[in-house]
Amino acid sequence: MFATLQRMVHRLRTEFGLVLNSVIFKIIREKGGFSVKFCSVLSKSLFMLVGFSYVDDCDLIQSGEDPLVVAQSMQRVIQQWGNLMEVTGGALAPDRSWWYL
Repeated sequence: MFATLQRMVHRLRTEFGLVLNSVIFKIIREKGGFSVKFCSVLSKSLFMLVGFSYVDDCDLIQSGEDPLVVAQSMQRVIQQWGNLMEVTGGALAPDRSWWYL
């Protein structure tokens, strides 16, 4: 047990990342027009989604029929996200960033 305690890492999380991400999602959705329509299975409600975020981790979403168009749209979303993060003092970490098609 003592060895486990010695290897423990203390991390402090704040609400700043969650609040910041919400504002950036709103800007991207309203000004950039980047969002994906989702229909909830349970409520049958339609909602617009740009991505998911938790503190400093974010998953952006784009969809479409043509993979090339989706890739171009995703590149524009990433660029806009990066620009907005830069303004607030944040930055995208390439070693923690992934993409999926």
